[in-house]
Amino acid sequence: MRRTTTLSQDERAIEGLPIRLVIALVVGVASLAIMMQMIGGLGFETKKEVDVEITSDSIATTGGSAVTLDVVTEEGDPVRNAQVLIESGTLTVDNGPVQMYPDGGSSPGPSADDGKMETSAAICAASSTGCSASSGKPVVNFRSDQDKGTITFDIVLQGDGNYKDEEPNRELVVTR
Repeated sequence: MRRTTTLSQDERAIEGLPIRLVIALVVGVASLAIMMQMIGGLGFETKKEVDVEITSDSIATTGGSAVTLDVVTEEGDPVRNAQVLIESGTLTVDNGPVQMYPDGGSSPGPSADDGKMETSAAICAASSTGCSASSGKPVVNFRSDQDKGTITFDIVLQGDGNYKDEEPNRELVVTR
């Protein structure tokens, strides 16, 4: 039969202390892990991924209408002060990367408050007359056996550090 003693009468000293500390540590770490899992699901992520949303046709023709883009988060919210560059995809941008103009303006700069960007002029093919790298238009170069290709967009974020552009952005299909 075992005797029951109070703490002040316990003469075992530190006999069971190490195992008690280990058990307390394991229980504490497990509790912390459960709490962190619950907090992690609340969406405290500091940076949101941004992407280019093509609001005009997803297929552009050379010499056709201007391309309109929105810089948005994954949730579809507009991103302010973002700059968009047109870069080579399966088509080569001869004068690239070309910076897009905000809201159809005449000088490159960050997107407007609504996050919208618009090219200053239509995309043109290098073989077209009146199309040169100095025109400010995105000049694409088709290979001889190529009737369509893609151009890509790069987002340059400024100011607010709550956004990131790590995933590949959408591409725009361009036809001759």
